[in-house]
Amino acid sequence: MLNFINENDFSEVDSYKETAHGDINWEYTINGTTHSGSIYEGLTRKDSDGNPIDVWHALLAKEQSGEIYIQRLTQENRDSIAQQEQVDQFKASRQQLLDSAIVTTSSDNQYDADEQSISRMANAILAARRRGVRDIKWSLADTPTGVMTDVTLADLEEAHELAVENMASIWSI
Repeated sequence: MLNFINENDFSEVDSYKETAHGDINWEYTINGTTHSGSIYEGLTRKDSDGNPIDVWHALLAKEQSGEIYIQRLTQENRDSIAQQEQVDQFKASRQQLLDSAIVTTSSDNQYDADEQSISRMANAILAARRRGVRDIKWSLADTPTGVMTDVTLADLEEAHELAVENMASIWSI
């Protein structure tokens, strides 16, 4: 196991690669088993005498002297990673809007309007129509979980329509 305490631990590593956050990931294979980890600024270890070893600075010194090679990110890599992080952040914020969505019908009932709730509404509407039911028990967004409220099929259909429209408006952002 590499602890990066001994000088030769650094040379045992097969590859060093810089991450988007500036850390250095490492990998080495011994007896068919691949081991990996990360070295980051501030990482220290203690030698057998209890003295601290600054692994980060030792790594950089070995790179500087040419003893090891660290595959560094290019500016193109950094730009691509930053762009992907922006896209991921945008998608997450848009999903959060949808996950917390609530719609209010003309009868002032508030319904959860996330994707799962939209599906549940559609299923309940189809089942009610097949059975010819006009009144449905539903857990509204502004009541505690498990508390069922009597709603009309028409109200649930309106909520479903509003929820689908809301989802479409969120996805078109």
